[in-house]
Amino acid sequence: MKSVKLLLVLAFVAVLAVAFLPGCEKAAAVKDKFIADTTATIDDYTAKIDDLAMKAEALPSPAKEEAMAKIDAVKAKMDEGKVKLEELKGAEAAKWTGLMAELKTILADLMTLYDDAVSAVGGM
Repeated sequence: MKSVKLLLVLAFVAVLAVAFLPGCEKAAAVKDKFIADTTATIDDYTAKIDDLAMKAEALPSPAKEEAMAKIDAVKAKMDEGKVKLEELKGAEAAKWTGLMAELKTILADLMTLYDDAVSAVGGM
């Protein structure tokens, strides 16, 4: 949950920086920080979901199939986040704020899907 709060704060600061300081080094620094933090969050969830998938393999059917379906949903959302992150890396300031908002939504969805997958595996 800390990473969500951090991303929300960074997103807000980034929007302000891009809106009021276009083309300035501070806006670029905020963007770079947001990208680094988002990359770290996605990497963290990749490791978590890999661990969760190993635990799901030990479940009996049909619980295993249900858990794996939820894990697959998390992986799909992570892939969506990675694509959006790549778009963000190359975006100009005018497009950056919109992409950042989309990425924020994807990350929030990712975290919800991950929580659902954890529940399907029986908690961690």
